[in-house]
Amino acid sequence: MSDGVSFGELWNAAKDVAVLFQNGESVNMTSRAFAVPAGKQPMDLDWTSQADRTMQVTWKGDSYASDIGISSGTKMRIGAKWMAGGRLEGRGLFLHDAYLYCVFDDISLGQNFEVTGAFGDAVMVGQTAELSGWIHVNWKQFKLDWGSWQYELKLRGDGKGPMNRI
Repeated sequence: MSDGVSFGELWNAAKDVAVLFQNGESVNMTSRAFAVPAGKQPMDLDWTSQADRTMQVTWKGDSYASDIGISSGTKMRIGAKWMAGGRLEGRGLFLHDAYLYCVFDDISLGQNFEVTGAFGDAVMVGQTAELSGWIHVNWKQFKLDWGSWQYELKLRGDGKGPMNRI
């Protein structure tokens, strides 16, 4: 690193797979994730310049019921929220209070979804912490498997990060 400061390893205590949506209900992610230097807790950092961040994608799908006009189709929002901008001794950019979510604005008749997600490892990219995660969607229609897909996320301490369907 150019300024001679090393933050060492980062850590994140929240790595369990969480159910985000099941049986027609959104489920709150109980464990919040973070990316801070090993041996530190989020409360040990300076968060005076923190910023609330959200990344989200919207998915809209049709069904047999919407095709014949008895349902409006399905509209789902999935994503992540986190607080970015923490510093340790005036340096680095870290994150905390990160969680994944799934919200349905409409669900078509005969459809059911199970949405799960998890955070993984935290790493430093230059002077910025980056926390990886994923969200997986299973779609059933009339109790038959209709499809599944997954998104990969990277939440960053500078408030940026991509969310890509794989």
